Amino acid sequence: MVAQPIDRMGEIMKSTARAAIACLAALFSSHASAQPVGLAVENAVEWHAPTSLGLVVEKVAADNGCGITDAFVRTNVRLALEDNRVTVLGADADEFVHVGILTKQFNGQCISVIKLELLKFAEVSFSHQDKPILIQAQLSEIIEMIADASPAAHKAHMRESLHNDTRMLLHKAE
Repeated sequence: MVAQPIDRMGEIMKSTARAAIACLAALFSSHASAQPVGLAVENAVEWHAPTSLGLVVEKVAADNGCGITDAFVRTNVRLALEDNRVTVLGADADEFVHVGILTKQFNGQCISVIKLELLKFAEVSFSHQDKPILIQAQLSEIIEMIADASPAAHKAHMRESLHNDTRMLLHKAE
């Protein structure tokens, strides 16, 4: 894929998400009658610059040897969100940042894979069902791998990466 300016990325992601929802609708409609499927897509998945988000941080392995902890990750992502004027809500919010970190010390180096996702729960209605179903839509995603020679350098690099990756995650969703 050719690199796109950040303002075009939002449009690309919107059309991709709508295409995915249309595919989901087609899948469900093939199991129902031959009637066309009605979706409440426009009301279900809103695209906007988030002003408040939940935060979910997966448990970081305590024995990673690099000093990276759940609290370190949560604190740095929270600060990055607040720096971008986003109010941090509880983990039960409909729209939230999900953070997964895999950190390991290998051959004297600290190596981490960072995955940040902006997710949203939404209800989608189908014409052949009485009740809407709940889906989870991924609005944007950032994955990065970093490696450093010492735990101290790795921690500083992680702090910077979490801040930059969170900012990019939010801008990709606009």
